[in-house]
Amino acid sequence: MDRVNLKKSFRYLSVLVILISFILIIIWSFVLEPELIRVKNISVNIPNWHNEHKDLKIAVLSDFHIGFGHMDRKRLAEIIKIANSKDPDLVFLLGDYVNVSAENEKYLSYLEDFKNFRAKYGVFAVLGNHESWEVRHKIRYFIKKAGVNILENRAEKKTINDKSFWIAGIEDLNTGYPDLKRVMHQIKNKKEPVLLLSHNPDIFEQVPERISLTLAGHTHGGQIYVPFLVRLLTPSRFGKKFLKGHVVQDGRHIFISSGLGTTILPARFLVPPEIVILKLE
Repeated sequence: MDRVNLKKSFRYLSVLVILISFILIIIWSFVLEPELIRVKNISVNIPNWHNEHKDLKIAVLSDFHIGFGHMDRKRLAEIIKIANSKDPDLVFLLGDYVNVSAENEKYLSYLEDFKNFRAKYGVFAVLGNHESWEVRHKIRYFIKKAGVNILENRAEKKTINDKSFWIAGIEDLNTGYPDLKRVMHQIKNKKEPVLLLSHNPDIFEQVPERISLTLAGHTHGGQIYVPFLVRLLTPSRFGKKFLKGHVVQDGRHIFISSGLGTTILPARFLVPPEIVILKLE
């Protein structure tokens, strides 16, 4: 084979490899990875946490986006089953449960399935920005009907093993009226640890040191990650600062879940859906 034909063959082969790689990436991103459910077991050291509570397991789930992409009722049931199999003591749900408008409400009834979560000390939730104003009252209705405790600018005391801590939740930063002062005023014992639930991690800039740990979602961990280049989603005023995982800033702690569903595009790449089983130390 002469040099010219060799170069042509190499070009054709290169194009073929690129084309096949692109097709495989599309299949992985739109078909396979969004169907995965990764369970992440994470231990986080936080200030003021009681030794009596170091063995508590907290299941953290966020951004279901029921009705969009792969998130149907069957997948929701699978997620709940996997979470329950980890025998959590608490379940925290961090918002963006449905992709729904006032004109399309068929997915709202799926929220009744939250009754199937099993947690020794309760299931707690906050609402996200996709819980639109038009149907927010109906979303509250179905979640409460499922026995889930919705925390909107409210704190609740938990006493376990003769020691107490607080679970607090605030309204969404974009579509609600988060009131940290009101929440903190409800916490009578200033020495007891506080776990704060917020859909949007950007509120963390306002969170006082008094909070032992803030838990948030919203970012999807970027959802689509092209190494060294870009993440599709960075829905934060602070860019990638609060994108995912455990972040410590000025002695304050936040954990951001990458979530379970998808938005904008029904795809994920190198950011698989996750259920986080959290242990605090």
